[in-house]
Amino acid sequence: MRAEAIKIGLQTNVKEISIASSVSAEIYDTLHDKLLYEIQPMKLYQLKAKNNEIVIVSHALKKDVSLGTNQILIRTKTAGFLCQKRAWYRGDFIITNWANTGMTLVNNLPLEEYLKGVVPAEMPSKWNMEALKAQAIAARSYAVATRTAGKHASKGFDLVDTTADQAYGGASAEKPSTSKAVEETKGIVLVQDK
Repeated sequence: MRAEAIKIGLQTNVKEISIASSVSAEIYDTLHDKLLYEIQPMKLYQLKAKNNEIVIVSHALKKDVSLGTNQILIRTKTAGFLCQKRAWYRGDFIITNWANTGMTLVNNLPLEEYLKGVVPAEMPSKWNMEALKAQAIAARSYAVATRTAGKHASKGFDLVDTTADQAYGGASAEKPSTSKAVEETKGIVLVQDK
């Protein structure tokens, strides 16, 4: 199995989203692949829906800064993490303003990196390594099957970060033992013989 990206819905139907980055990051217009804004490390940014656009609330400027688009990609410039709701995440954030229903925050990252935040959220990291490996395989299999089925495709993501799909705590949840279980089972999924 090649390294495939998976999209995790972290927030849906919200009017405001607060984000931060551990390193310098950039905001891009996803439609035109155009750089819109640079994010400073370890600084909180508040984004909100305004009409059909996304704006950055700037208390320093005492006005909102319009990004001029309804969908943005936030990517770190170097290896680092993005933050929302006091949790750190690998990969990118995609934020979409769905005009009538509010904004959606999606974490877009490689499947194997996603699993490093799932296994410790689903099972105690101190359990036996073989049990952790079984959980890694089950979690990978569920993620691939759910993405393929398109359960949340109309919302712009593959799974949610709760037990409605699989608990996912991002990089903040990672533990050495569960990361090892993911790495040692890389690419293994359960399939049904027909």
